[in-house]
Amino acid sequence: MGYVLGIIAVWGLVGLLIALIYRRSGHNLIVFATLGLVLGPLTILLFGDLRDADDTPPLIVRRGRDAPGPGLRMLVAVDEHPEGTQSAVAAARMAAPAAGNVSIVTVVDYETARAPRPADEPAPRQAHLEETAIACGAPDAELVVLAGRTDRALVRYATTVDADLLVVSSRRHHLSAILLGSTVARLARRAGVALLIGPPLETPVGTTATSTRAGHGPVRTLGRPA
Repeated sequence: MGYVLGIIAVWGLVGLLIALIYRRSGHNLIVFATLGLVLGPLTILLFGDLRDADDTPPLIVRRGRDAPGPGLRMLVAVDEHPEGTQSAVAAARMAAPAAGNVSIVTVVDYETARAPRPADEPAPRQAHLEETAIACGAPDAELVVLAGRTDRALVRYATTVDADLLVVSSRRHHLSAILLGSTVARLARRAGVALLIGPPLETPVGTTATSTRAGHGPVRTLGRPA
């Protein structure tokens, strides 16, 4: 009996580890954890081709203004965590005077993005995007939902729209960052666009945010990357 229980435990543990791999690749953790517990190692054999499914197009929830003003093309990346949103908003408001075109962007897993929904149903996190746009002082900003692993999705969209500045939040001491790696750290290594990191939640809003370029030191001005 103990031998059988041991096999079941190892089977489930392997399945959960595989689920974390899929989560890191931009898939839904609950969906793949459930599959992993049932299918164990067979999960990666059956769904291996889904790990890097980066072909999901952006969902434009709302277009921005037709005639953007002079200034930077700024993307503000937010997630569902309040402290992360506050951090990104603080940085975005600091950069707002230099921005001529603003997009509020969020990234969801592939399963959420591809789930069928009625035409009158709001897009994933739509209300949060709208609230964030107002908080950033850009109520007419473009609202976009991306799918996949956060850093890859943001870099891909920033490249597509020729963004000048990517604003992200700073959050600390989260278990997901320990298990899956820091999105901000990965962006700093490979963004290819000026990166503005908001202050952590415990830092009073108004404290200077950190600005970096991938592969370079701090950036003191917010001009277009060379």
